[in-house]
Amino acid sequence: MILKVDLIVFDLDGTLADSLPDLAAAANFACRSLGLPEHPLRGYPGNDRGRGG
Repeated sequence: MILKVDLIVFDLDGTLADSLPDLAAAANFACRSLGLPEHPLRGYPGNDRGRGG
């Protein structure tokens, strides 16, 4: 079955959902696949978790 999609919404700044863990996991998967170092979740820009936010 093929569905017609009229709109796709990306919430990358976390206003609708906390997407940082999923984005970090995807980025780290890409890094692993390319033989590059991974980055801890606390190291991502905009992540207030490590600063008491």
